[in-house]
Amino acid sequence: MMHRFLPSHDRMPRHGAMRRFRWLLAACLLLALPLGQATARADVPLRQLGFLSACSGAADIDRAVDALRADGWALIEQAGAAVIEDIAWINAAVYFAGDTGGETLDHVMRLQRKSAANLVQRADIPKSKHRFLARGGETMVIYWRGFDPRREVLECRAALDADTMSDIRASRPVTGALDAYIPLLPVYVDGARVEITLLNTATLAEQSPPDAIIHTYVTLRKAE
Repeated sequence: MMHRFLPSHDRMPRHGAMRRFRWLLAACLLLALPLGQATARADVPLRQLGFLSACSGAADIDRAVDALRADGWALIEQAGAAVIEDIAWINAAVYFAGDTGGETLDHVMRLQRKSAANLVQRADIPKSKHRFLARGGETMVIYWRGFDPRREVLECRAALDADTMSDIRASRPVTGALDAYIPLLPVYVDGARVEITLLNTATLAEQSPPDAIIHTYVTLRKAE
């Protein structure tokens, strides 16, 4: 309730109408400010994630691909087994960071491999496009959606290796037993929401997962 942020009226001077207004305005600004956006750039080191700028800004998949290629990523024309496996991990990490539904990892990965194999065969349609890129042993999928008549969406989902994630790992030291999936608080980069899920590669060693999954999401109003 807003009144919790205000001093009691019996402690305010009679001529304090303007002061009360300033308290109210300050409280509204604090409530309106996204906490992740205010603190994320200081708390999460993003220096090694230079590709995030390609996944923010204008929701233009061709612009994003060009920017990613300049950052060392290459378009994948024919997705092989390793790419399909990474895409399965990308989707499984999103699934486990939410609600597993009681399913085992093996069962989820079997389903996600089938889904990934279908995705890489899917053709673009006018209001839905996707691209697959690789950089070393890393994989990224970019989605563009334009179904909404007023807005369009650009998403990047990437499976990243330990070298790329070393700064963030160093800022999140492992202490004790961790869950297989460790989602960090969302951060914001140039208007894009960025979700980072660290994978406990020791716990998941038998499945050979990537080091982390990153999901960016930006929605923008279409040009008139």
